[in-house]
Amino acid sequence: LLPAAAHGSFEKLAEVDGKMRVFSYASLRNYPFVIVAHQEKSAILANWRNHAIVAGAVILIVLLAGLLMTRRLILSLQQREKDIAEKLASEQRLRFMTENMLDVIWTWESGKGITFVSPSVKRLLGHFPEELLGMELKGLCAQSTLDKIAEISAEALSMIEAGETPPVYDLTFESQVPAKSGTPVWVENRLRLFFNKDGTQSR
Repeated sequence: LLPAAAHGSFEKLAEVDGKMRVFSYASLRNYPFVIVAHQEKSAILANWRNHAIVAGAVILIVLLAGLLMTRRLILSLQQREKDIAEKLASEQRLRFMTENMLDVIWTWESGKGITFVSPSVKRLLGHFPEELLGMELKGLCAQSTLDKIAEISAEALSMIEAGETPPVYDLTFESQVPAKSGTPVWVENRLRLFFNKDGTQSR
């Protein structure tokens, strides 16, 4: 090997023990000597194998953690899709009921007026629901009813100021509501009042 290179490495079966060894040699400059060192190949690779095993274990743990997180994410998304589907089904049932019932359902919110009216209002008053959005209670209730609501609001406020929680108030009354044609229509109202923490009307 020396004519090809002054130093190098090679593998061969050692005559001493018959095991595969890695030999490294180098000739000394200006001296007629060649230094040769050798070691069993498995011993040289042992440290590398240990590092490879540790690295492989780390990679495996990372992959397993990624798989577990992915599985949890998929299950979470599936549960979310199921919840959304159930909510949509519930909303569809509720919409079906409100769109096909004979009674009119409406909600009023402080500062916004009417925020929802069921389609059955068209049959009762001739209005499309969107025509009544934003309308105030004054257009739906008689003055006596508005006075009663004000009386209940004052009672709720006094209870809140006393540290008590006011109950949910229900009113049942009859009133005339003008139809789209201008003709008054007698209706029976069932009104539920909700209040904010400061006693003001909420909805």
